[in-house]
Amino acid sequence: MVIGYCVPPKNLKEAIDWVLRVIGKDSGNNGNEAIKGLAEELKKLFDKDAGEVARGVLTVMGKSITDLADKLGEVEEDVSNSFVNKRKIFAVLEAYLQYYRGTFENVRDYGSRVSGQDRDKLKGWLTGESSGLISKLAEGLKTFIGWQNGSVGNDGIGKQGSYQSSYKPDQVKWPAESESDQRTCALIFLGIAPMLFYGLTYLYWWCEGQDGWSGQNFTNGFSTLSKFMTTIGFENKYLNNRQNTGQNIAQILKQALPELTKNANEHYPEYLRKLLKEPVSSTSPLSCCHLIASPLFTPNSTYDVQTASPVSPSFLGYSGLGALAGGAYGFNLGGLGTFMSALLA
Repeated sequence: MVIGYCVPPKNLKEAIDWVLRVIGKDSGNNGNEAIKGLAEELKKLFDKDAGEVARGVLTVMGKSITDLADKLGEVEEDVSNSFVNKRKIFAVLEAYLQYYRGTFENVRDYGSRVSGQDRDKLKGWLTGESSGLISKLAEGLKTFIGWQNGSVGNDGIGKQGSYQSSYKPDQVKWPAESESDQRTCALIFLGIAPMLFYGLTYLYWWCEGQDGWSGQNFTNGFSTLSKFMTTIGFENKYLNNRQNTGQNIAQILKQALPELTKNANEHYPEYLRKLLKEPVSSTSPLSCCHLIASPLFTPNSTYDVQTASPVSPSFLGYSGLGALAGGAYGFNLGGLGTFMSALLA
């Protein structure tokens, strides 16, 4: 279990737990103070120089990068994972690290990917305590895990009586008295927003399709879905063994984050492209929070998600962030083979 909120998440489970713990949604609180505070800190960063913000994100997320590299080293040595194409894993990781450490120095204006009216909308939507993007995202994540009044029930992927947050409830809460720690929380949020977006879209996309993980059991330790869940941080003992198929995950995510359902019948790269081409809307908290953070992970301030090729260097940087969410298995299954071959040619 992670000790403090200033320790960055290193996988999708920890990212979800971090959001819920810092805001207080996993303890039955409305989280209004934390939501308001986090929104204000994000708005301060929104107008700052991207290089400055990106260096801050890199500083607070550095340990996550190291931990991911260690995890991939374990995968490399694990002969039981013979179905994993290791060259692709490490190529994606290398691209991710390259973008993370070097290229966002070239981004001049944080928030440049969304400009004018849409940018103002995003900033405004951050503020609402019950209706803002952070609140809606947190509510969706809360539903996904199954938190109800401070404990996990049977309606999410978490197992009642067994699921544990990665962050200690007695040591992690919104740092209302420390401006420095508040800024750290905002930087961590920016660092994990792409992890949340790519991890949850990828999980939903595979679980929703009949030819994917829909019929697989995610608690048996043997299926591809079960191995994937372990890789992104969800140990079998913490998972709901009553609703334990990919179809159940898809149904829960539909309820938690309805925006994921749009164009999910497309190939994954096209699914992502269309999600991010949707008009900016307060009903899409996952996509919007990703858009707020995305300039940090784009090496060109003129990048336009509506015209960029899915095999462009910018998209490769995003795919590397997906490796953070998907860990060892994320980009080596089924229909993504051709996509990754194009990326790594």
